[in-house]
Amino acid sequence: MKNKIQLSKKQLVDIKAKANELRTQFGVSMDVPLGKNLRMLIEKKDIVICEYPFPKTEGSHTDAAITLFETDKGMITFFGLNTSLYYDEQLFCLAHELYHYMTRTGMAYELDKEEEGSDVEYMADRFAAELLLPADAFERMVYQYLPQKDIAQVSNARLLRFIAKVQSEWMLPYQAIVRRLWEERFINEEKCDELYVLNVREKDSSYYKIFYSLDAESCELLNRKTMTHSISSSVYNTILDNFEEGVIGEDELIETLETLGKTPEDFGIENVTLDSDSDDDMDFLFHEED
Repeated sequence: MKNKIQLSKKQLVDIKAKANELRTQFGVSMDVPLGKNLRMLIEKKDIVICEYPFPKTEGSHTDAAITLFETDKGMITFFGLNTSLYYDEQLFCLAHELYHYMTRTGMAYELDKEEEGSDVEYMADRFAAELLLPADAFERMVYQYLPQKDIAQVSNARLLRFIAKVQSEWMLPYQAIVRRLWEERFINEEKCDELYVLNVREKDSSYYKIFYSLDAESCELLNRKTMTHSISSSVYNTILDNFEEGVIGEDELIETLETLGKTPEDFGIENVTLDSDSDDDMDFLFHEED
């Protein structure tokens, strides 16, 4: 397993406190999953989420990034999200970026990066896991569903059923749950490595079959690449309001919406046409602000 960094007790306490603080701001108790509501809660903090399916390449790529823009009306925060990721990875990336939003730290995020420049990215990962699944709730599930005396002797099939239950209810990626079991000392490093490398997204794999049998709807959702081109609804409303109020013209309306994978007709505005191609304009949202 990559990034076997051991955080100090002080770091863990600080991360858990930050995750609890944000859940309190969201008005969500510690025993309630955030899941699909995470996007809505982020937007309530006036953070704009820009979704775009950037394909992975041989070189560097970015799965999520935070970008800040200073305007005459104040700071605007954008989260760029790569929607060529699986849905559970998308949720984890958004939670990861919330750590950088709270601490004003970090780099553009890459899920499968093997080495990080500092502990900051790993701390953001741990924050994401804590935000999506608080430690107390996770511990209660472990003691409820796994033998308390010797979890190390639990069969792989039972462990996989437990992980599938956690994933179904809390929508974390499989690997994040395995890592959490190791971080909390419920499994040893050898067992962690054994479970971590399983190809759990293949439909004929043991884990996929278990997950699908327990909760087919969640299994299909979390293992889907959404490939969406979108941005927070507040941005669409601003663009359309500006057009209707004469702040921007037809060409700018069409070009701006085309960049977001939309047309004026999608919003009930007819008889406006323009041929353009502005897909590359989305790249700026996936570069960290200097």
